[in-house]
Amino acid sequence: MKKIVLITGILFGLLSSTINAQQSTHISGNILARLEGKHAPERISRDLAFSGQTATQLRTVKQISKFMNIWLFEFDPTSISENEMLRLVKAHPNVLEAQFNHKIENRETLPDDPNIGLQWQWKNNGGGNATADADVDAELAWDITTGGLTALGDTIVVCVVDDGIALNHPDLKDNLWVNHGEIQNDGIDNDNNGYIDDYNGWNINSDDDNVGNGSHGVNVAGMIGAKGNNGVGITGINWNVKIMTVRYGALVESEVIEAYDYPLAMRKLYNITNGNEGAFVVVTNSSWGIDNADPAEFPLWCGYYDTLGVNGILSCGATTNGNADVDLVGDMPTACPSDYMISVGRTTKDDSVQGGFGATQVDLGAPGVQIYTTSPTAYTTTTGTSFSSPLVAGIVALMYSAPCADLASMSKTNPSEAALLIKKYLLDGVDKKANMTDKYLTGGRANAFNSLQLILEQCGACQAPSNIIVTATSDTTAKISWTLPDSVEMVKIQYRLSGTPDWTNIDNYQGFAISLDNLTGCTEYEIQLASYCSDSLSNFTTPIVFKTLGCCTAVTNVVLNFTDPTVAELNWDQVFGTDQYFVNYKISTELNYTELETNTNQYKLVNLLPCTNYEYFIKNICKNGDTITTDTFTFKTKGCGSCDEIVYCESFGSEFQEEWISNVTLDGVLSDSENDGYKFFESPSFILNKDNPISISITPSYSGNSFDENFRAWIDYNQDGDFDDTDELVFDPGADNKTITGSFIVPTTALEGTTRMRISMSFAGFGADKPESCDEIIFGEVEDYCVSIPAAPSVCAIPVGLDTLVVEATDAKLQWSHPTQGATSYTLEYKPVSASTWTVIANILAPPVSLTSLISSTLYEWRIKSICLADSSDYSEIANFKTENKVGTATLLFSNNIHIYPNPVSGLLNVDLNDLALNPTSISIQDLNGMTLFEKRFGSEKSNKNLIDVSALANGMYLIVVQSDEDRYIQKLIKQ
Repeated sequence: MKKIVLITGILFGLLSSTINAQQSTHISGNILARLEGKHAPERISRDLAFSGQTATQLRTVKQISKFMNIWLFEFDPTSISENEMLRLVKAHPNVLEAQFNHKIENRETLPDDPNIGLQWQWKNNGGGNATADADVDAELAWDITTGGLTALGDTIVVCVVDDGIALNHPDLKDNLWVNHGEIQNDGIDNDNNGYIDDYNGWNINSDDDNVGNGSHGVNVAGMIGAKGNNGVGITGINWNVKIMTVRYGALVESEVIEAYDYPLAMRKLYNITNGNEGAFVVVTNSSWGIDNADPAEFPLWCGYYDTLGVNGILSCGATTNGNADVDLVGDMPTACPSDYMISVGRTTKDDSVQGGFGATQVDLGAPGVQIYTTSPTAYTTTTGTSFSSPLVAGIVALMYSAPCADLASMSKTNPSEAALLIKKYLLDGVDKKANMTDKYLTGGRANAFNSLQLILEQCGACQAPSNIIVTATSDTTAKISWTLPDSVEMVKIQYRLSGTPDWTNIDNYQGFAISLDNLTGCTEYEIQLASYCSDSLSNFTTPIVFKTLGCCTAVTNVVLNFTDPTVAELNWDQVFGTDQYFVNYKISTELNYTELETNTNQYKLVNLLPCTNYEYFIKNICKNGDTITTDTFTFKTKGCGSCDEIVYCESFGSEFQEEWISNVTLDGVLSDSENDGYKFFESPSFILNKDNPISISITPSYSGNSFDENFRAWIDYNQDGDFDDTDELVFDPGADNKTITGSFIVPTTALEGTTRMRISMSFAGFGADKPESCDEIIFGEVEDYCVSIPAAPSVCAIPVGLDTLVVEATDAKLQWSHPTQGATSYTLEYKPVSASTWTVIANILAPPVSLTSLISSTLYEWRIKSICLADSSDYSEIANFKTENKVGTATLLFSNNIHIYPNPVSGLLNVDLNDLALNPTSISIQDLNGMTLFEKRFGSEKSNKNLIDVSALANGMYLIVVQSDEDRYIQKLIKQ
């Protein structure tokens, strides 16, 4: 197991060999304080600005919790010791409690083999060295409920505080919570919860709802609520639930407390308005913390769990991944004494205990080793208490959906007591294991089914049916199935048109399924069931709304299959009442679509271009004549090579906001990027020729202080989907905090075509290891590039056939033979023969090239070279042309306007333009044959006083020429 302690916001210049353990665990110069009084922050900053004669530079940063009135302060730790500053703050009369702002770490380790294990935590059959039933009995729990709603219809919400989410992940997007009380991006706090435009959740760092682009948070969310029973990927412990995302900026204590304010605000609003506003948040998950931390030093953080709890929110925390007894060494937050904190350790598929434990501080274990869950790109196998904790948080949410109206009612009338009751049933329901007796408070591993059973046993003698599934089978029929409690044999069923008052009743029905007939097509109904017990009828279940078939809707569930690089097969669900479809497709860069008709729900697109992006949509014609169109979708054909079509292991930076890869240059080709944690550049932007030295440079960027970084680069030369071969680590320099350069040679044995290059940058301080090709990087970033290895070095020919098409006094048009072998563009240079500096024109796609603003009656020379994909050619042979003599107004003597002196001259010549009424572009000296021997060009403003050294000229007569856009003014000059 590899663990990197997260270090953020440290001023490295202040570190020394005498730094102590306390300083290395918190943000230097930060203090958190819970205050009393409206103007307390200003008073504290004023009163403690000095300690004796020493300026502390204490200042108020911001309020991080409005509910607990906690504030963040900063001071200068070089002026006053941190312990002394904390003592002064604690002693202030307006301070209720104060502490340092501690740093926190993610609780996750990555497995050696990413392909081991597939969701054994739900149902473990004992294969692959596992122990049968070392799971949470999810399949039995799902017989009771699959989550989503309480018995009274409240929508259950789990808050994940982490690094963000993937908003469009196919297995998460339908279960992501959104704030329906907020109008997206209108700049107004529509629901008056204190947050503006918090539609998708809240980002603590940017103060908006930008919660996308997560990585660790995506893994966590899959455990809680990857959508179940949808035919896609995997499932979470809840098939249906709403996942609220709060994204922290950096893992420091102040942002943790600030993050908890958001779910608390939404649950308080829900409680106050009886569910009309806010969100029914029942649990938060925190898959991060601080190893070996004493909770006594964290009174504000620990105290917040009580604040959440009294409002009905439990909190699950992942204990340390290290093999440590938390009872002895401490841990945050899982050693906090709050009754509302649930501390979770991790177990394996044979019910072994791994990582942190504590017979009094760690409540229970849960599967967390070789766990298969969602990832930013699809799915992944991973390990850590980071995943045990959200599994338990998901069980808590599932328990709230138990078919028990009494529990649902208590959660609204007495939310804190309901939360404690849920925790009791959770802990009482564990599977007790002998090897866990001295490891966890409960002595066991979580079991969702057991905990749900405990709720149902206490819910009353007559329980309602559960696990109700409604499926519309035609425009007039629907099938309903359910699960009955033990000893219940008959149910009462009632259904009605949505929005109407009268129910249709089916009494004393014996069985577990029924088909309803004679319904109306394309119509919404609601249905509910109750159990017949020996002497009573249970409460009715929450009404389930369903809609019969018969609506002509847009095509859904389009599936693409690629049989070869030129073929794409489309299949979709048959739409009721439709027998005519039109597939429209085009290359993404083109304007017009091609439309194809079919009377079936499938079509094969042929003669496509390999490795090309396409767009498509599907129209269907309803029987009533209506035309309905899907959204526009995209796909990319096969044939791109190994880079695109091989699945590589995941590697990414989970904390990239402070340091990231700014740009990468290979053989002079630059690729810029932003701080994304991970970025894949699909287009083959780099051409790497075999057996040639390839220069490489990597430039880091920082949001604040710069840090030493480790850099590495790999290329999958044999295109086998990994970077494990001995020659595939191509760049491994020493650590640095600025651009680092080097070179490598692509071996002759490298396979030709496109392949993957991976570049990793990671924080190098405190003896941190260099990144591996499949690592999660805590501080830093990973970038993947498609690179092309050609069959042989490309030929970049020198242009030939240089010729002049047109030559005038100040203009010329030049051409050469085109195309030139290998050239993608050209670079041209020209100058007067007498000049020493070339004028360069780059990025020329094709001849001819027009030159303007030339000097008349002047001999020029020019040359050109080819720019190819991998390199450039040498310059061509030099060609010449001479501009024509310009005819204009010319006067030999303008003594009142152009004054040259001395004349004759031997050394320095003064040229005074006085108030000459022209806008000169240049002053030149020419011989009597029109050859320009000296030239001075002007910019936007002329220079009246000009000094020219003519000592190098041979003795004789010359012409001084003052050139404007229209005219030339000439005077004679004698050199002696």
